[in-house]
Amino acid sequence: MKKILNTVLMSFLLVMVASCVDDEKLWELDDFETGALPNIQQTSNDLGFIDSFDYDGTVMEFTIDFLISEEQSDDGGFADQGDGRREENTAFSEVESVQLEVSYLGTSSGGVTQSAFIQDITSWPATITLEVDDLIAALSSLNSTDDIDVGDVFTFICGVTLVDGRVLPAFVTDPSGNRVPNYSVNFSGTLNNPGYDFQAIYFVSCSSNLIPGGSAVYDLSTDVTSTCCGLPLGLQQSGRTAIITDLGNGNYQISDILAGHIASANIDPEGINFTDVCFNLTLSNGPSVLNYLGPGSGISLDQSTGVFTVDLNNTGNAIVGTATLTPQ
Repeated sequence: MKKILNTVLMSFLLVMVASCVDDEKLWELDDFETGALPNIQQTSNDLGFIDSFDYDGTVMEFTIDFLISEEQSDDGGFADQGDGRREENTAFSEVESVQLEVSYLGTSSGGVTQSAFIQDITSWPATITLEVDDLIAALSSLNSTDDIDVGDVFTFICGVTLVDGRVLPAFVTDPSGNRVPNYSVNFSGTLNNPGYDFQAIYFVSCSSNLIPGGSAVYDLSTDVTSTCCGLPLGLQQSGRTAIITDLGNGNYQISDILAGHIASANIDPEGINFTDVCFNLTLSNGPSVLNYLGPGSGISLDQSTGVFTVDLNNTGNAIVGTATLTPQ
């Protein structure tokens, strides 16, 4: 009997709750306590990383505002982008000030992240311009650029002080003692919220200037050690040249690596791409018809002579060899 009464009572409560809900909506934004979402967007003056080759010349510049730069979709979802909101204003509650902070994760810190205050902002949109010395002054673990290493990560995030006195911190401390962003990743990114990002992340990396001037001509010598279909082994067509072009952001393209080896199949030239990260060079597929990234493939640069050496392995046709590019 007690069980039956509990069941009846529960049903009654569910009916009462359901009767209080408007048929047109389950809830509205006004039904909840709201805050604000600062939007950080890097400017065209910003490299997007901290250049370990030029700490003094590195500029970090971004804007802080409470607007999403692109209107949200009607129905949301990954396919349409957006989360269903049409409102572009992300200051859902009135904002008094913004506290810009930075977190620092060093490669030698054992995975421990620290954070520091940078500055208060009381009007927006605001454009913030910072140098590496500003990070050193803010973070107690940094005394000079000698303490910064390639692979370190600096992340800028804003806390918010609302007019009603509430404070929404930029970072919170996790159970391991690390300072982590006080934002959900669901708020950020082109899929969920086009034009909005709650953080600006800077990796310490190396700028790349392997080809001053943007492009250069090289003498090409290709030695084929394995091939198929009766194609010639050894050194290929003499007098061949190749152009290496800087594609930007550490990406480069070599216009030819085979020196006419498969010209009889109407495939000539055969180009390839590579990436430079702090003089660590990595091959990638480029404009070539065939794939030369099989086991043993790779690229190196003799910095004293400027000579590039490219080891090739097309596993599909057993074409293996080495291309040497000597600057003219």
